[in-house]
Amino acid sequence: MGNKMKKFLLFFIFINIFLGLFLVSYAGTESNDINGIDENLYPGVKSKIQALKSAHPNWNIKVEYTDLDWNEVINAEHQGHGTTSQNIKNCVSSTSSSYSGLWICEICGKTKYDTGAWYCASTDALKYMMDVRNSVNETDVFQFLQLSSTQDYTNDTNVKNTLTNMAKTTNYLDSECINAIIEAASTYHVDPYYIMAKIIVEQGNTTTTLISGNGYNGQYPGVYNFFNIGATGNGKDDVIRQGLAYAASQGWTTKRASIVNGTRIIAQNYIAKEQDTLYYQKFNVVGNNRFNHQYEQNILGAQTGGTSLRKIYKNMDSNLSGNYSFIIPLYKNMPTSACVRPSTTASHPTRKYNDGRCKFR
Repeated sequence: MGNKMKKFLLFFIFINIFLGLFLVSYAGTESNDINGIDENLYPGVKSKIQALKSAHPNWNIKVEYTDLDWNEVINAEHQGHGTTSQNIKNCVSSTSSSYSGLWICEICGKTKYDTGAWYCASTDALKYMMDVRNSVNETDVFQFLQLSSTQDYTNDTNVKNTLTNMAKTTNYLDSECINAIIEAASTYHVDPYYIMAKIIVEQGNTTTTLISGNGYNGQYPGVYNFFNIGATGNGKDDVIRQGLAYAASQGWTTKRASIVNGTRIIAQNYIAKEQDTLYYQKFNVVGNNRFNHQYEQNILGAQTGGTSLRKIYKNMDSNLSGNYSFIIPLYKNMPTSACVRPSTTASHPTRKYNDGRCKFR
């Protein structure tokens, strides 16, 4: 082999190693070394994780160094203002006084989106909800629970009994649904309690139009959409029709079909693409197409889902002593202390467009 060829091959190898290191760095790296967290770079995180680990020694808590700058993350998530509902990345309820004031977007103001029950969320709201230091605690940590699983639950009576007990909190999760959840979890390697929690978060405790099988205004009878997949649009009627139309297009004419295939979509499109926690499904800071490809717009989605998961696990394991795995993302250049909860009584100053018109009010 000539010298030129050797030099070319060495150069080629060097470039590939360099690119490989760059891509790994960009994609983020996981670590089990909790004690090795640099408090100067990530203030206030280590002590919170250590406290949880001390209380639950069986827990496997990992951190993920995302290599993302905190302010860039917030700016990337605070986009889509004044356009269609689908482009708004994060929303807060327009019907709850608990999420008024500084929770509401400083640009969109009280412009209503989706069904009309949502406002665009503010940067203050994003900072509070995305700051992991506000969630690494006994109440909220399950939004960081790793959702993938390698178990086969087909003949696991404990799992079936737990799901059956949890189903009693609703008026629609019957034996067909429970069997479908177990089938879906075993087939697509997803935690069955997550599937149950996801359904309850999406539908609540009572039967909704999307899972009644009765259709809507004479359209789409006999179809089901347990995960509200494709249910977007402007106004309640549009959202319901879109959700039922999607279910009809997929042939989801039984509860089983909706649950099993809905789980498949979540498993293949989210969990398998690094969005393996509720937090990552709500705030895509690790997978492909970062800051997009997010499961829902509700800024409380991950926290609410995590609360439901925790209740299910606590019902099964009162001391939460199981071998649960969590992934906590870390960002560069975070504030020295945890971001505070937005005020519900204060209001943002009026902002203006370049031509001087007020953006709202």
